[in-house]
Amino acid sequence: MNNILVISKNGSETETLSKELRTQEDCDVVVASTPDEAIEIITMDRIDLVVFNIELFTRKRLQTATDFRGLGYTFPLLVLAHTVLPEIYYNLEQMESTVILEKPYDHKDLMGLTEKLVDGVTVKQRIFRRYDTNQSADFLAKQYVTPIRIKNLSQGGAYLECDASSRLVIGEKVKLEIPLNQVSKTYKMEAKVVWVMPEKILGKVGVGVEFIR
Repeated sequence: MNNILVISKNGSETETLSKELRTQEDCDVVVASTPDEAIEIITMDRIDLVVFNIELFTRKRLQTATDFRGLGYTFPLLVLAHTVLPEIYYNLEQMESTVILEKPYDHKDLMGLTEKLVDGVTVKQRIFRRYDTNQSADFLAKQYVTPIRIKNLSQGGAYLECDASSRLVIGEKVKLEIPLNQVSKTYKMEAKVVWVMPEKILGKVGVGVEFIR
């Protein structure tokens, strides 16, 4: 049996979240309303996943998560929050076994993340909300300009589709040029290829890029 600790204020949202998590196979859920109560529970029982359910992920909340690590516990942390303060983005990226899921989220995303984390699967942090789009653009790689379609976009990166002949390599740096027709300008940025999907329907390849700041 996997034990999940939810740190959340009492209320209907907490009850709903607990019911959702209990639908996972072989999972039990216990709720703590304060960090002190959570620490008391952690010291008394084996915990396989800690879930923070909060509105604003502040530096104080980050310190609470750090305190858990300071006590020697290595269980994964899942943060459910509406807002993450920009100044702690970097800290989140550096914390091991810590993932944030921005509200509102899909039920399937919550279930998928929970299952992976309790099973010990490494989950890459994704702290930026993604927006679906179908924006045409070009990128420059290996001195060739290739037309692409940006399928979704976030502050940190994008998922795009390109012709199978592009043959991009993970780690390769590319330059994106996105035409902004409404203002008659072209937005340019640099990115790094972080993953490449096999050839998809109609000969297109899926590519994930991370923007270089």
